[in-house]
Amino acid sequence: MKLTTFFLAFFVLLGCNNSDDNSGESVNLGDILFRFNLEDSSGRDLLNPSIEGTLNTNSIALYEKINGEYVLFENDQLAYPRGYLIDLTDGKYWFTPYYSDHRPYKHELRIDWGNEESDFIVVNLVDGDGDWKVATQVIYNDILVWSENINPSGRFFTVVKD
Repeated sequence: MKLTTFFLAFFVLLGCNNSDDNSGESVNLGDILFRFNLEDSSGRDLLNPSIEGTLNTNSIALYEKINGEYVLFENDQLAYPRGYLIDLTDGKYWFTPYYSDHRPYKHELRIDWGNEESDFIVVNLVDGDGDWKVATQVIYNDILVWSENINPSGRFFTVVKD
């Protein structure tokens, strides 16, 4: 009886995945997401809402290039309906963009900061274990800002804006 229960539990767990589109594809968002902090040349945190001239406003818009055109990320059904999260960790504000679709091997993003400034980000992915993808590079305004060689301990970096 114990053996039967074990195999039943095993097959139930084997059939589980975290896919939300019934494709059977599992994805570990921790392996494709990244986060960054924005500072000016004097070290001021440009995402800190208490600093005058901050970029952390309700005017931020995130776009993802889909079929050759940048499409505004809007989905009221998600935890982050505007496609990004700004959170305070270890005394700094961090920006984490999300993707409209986790399956492509390349994500091209545009962030409009609401002050007529835009930044462009390219994220390159490869296949990881199973159906998971893994980010290998983050390019910010045509500059490689993150790779496993640059920071193997995590997908985070600081951008200095003048």
